[in-house]
Amino acid sequence: MISPSIIENLPSRVYPTNGNESPDVVVESLRVDRGTLRVVRDDRLAGGTKQRAILPYLRDLIAEGFDDYVYASPFCGYAQVALASACSLLGVRATIYCEGDQTAGRKGLFHPFSERARSLGAQIIRVENLEEATREAHLYAREKRGAIELPLGFDSESFREHLGREVTKQWAGILDAEKTNPRAIWLPLGSGTLASVFSRVVPKEIQLHCVNVRIFSLESPKLARFVGDPRIILHDAPELFSEPARLPPEIPSNIHYDAKLWQFLKQHAEDGDLWWNVGP
Repeated sequence: MISPSIIENLPSRVYPTNGNESPDVVVESLRVDRGTLRVVRDDRLAGGTKQRAILPYLRDLIAEGFDDYVYASPFCGYAQVALASACSLLGVRATIYCEGDQTAGRKGLFHPFSERARSLGAQIIRVENLEEATREAHLYAREKRGAIELPLGFDSESFREHLGREVTKQWAGILDAEKTNPRAIWLPLGSGTLASVFSRVVPKEIQLHCVNVRIFSLESPKLARFVGDPRIILHDAPELFSEPARLPPEIPSNIHYDAKLWQFLKQHAEDGDLWWNVGP
């Protein structure tokens, strides 16, 4: 179930859920140079794709006795919205350390995603950068009873298992509607959570194109697991993470994240390829 406050904020963009926290995907079409691209419109989910698994993930942790969920967020990370909305629904605390907005003209302010998370009840503490956010989140979780620090992108085995189950279910619906598997799936590569899940659950013959949005470099330990994987084709976005996409798509997409795929999709995606657009 999606929080009513989220629905009020995004009245024209949420899926009809009928009480389902992970509703059936909406798939639409976009023209690209080589044909027609299929797009999963998870930008229409109030918490983006991460919404599909965050509630069962937190319920597991609540059962272990945690009631304060601490997170270090990039300034425009959409996971902070998913976390805040889920914590609001479950009646637990979200404490988010987030770097200030890096967008030109907004230095030192909260990004609109941070403001949205705060409107949903999360405590938002603005810091200078992601490194400081990570350090402060770690200290808070270590010192506060009942608190637990969640990894960037919720990149844990438990979350990946929950998301994997949801992607598997949604994939069956996509296949039923499309009648054939796409040649390739295109995904953003930030923390690596999505790439890990999709490489595990979608058919092995499908190529994964992952565009590194440059939260980390491809040489970092965080992303090293994907380098050399023959199933994954890696692309590096030319923009820094703090810079908006040079060529934004025709649909709502995070300009610092998913939207950076569009420049690659427009030229290189083949007819029938699938882009999983994970958030607005």
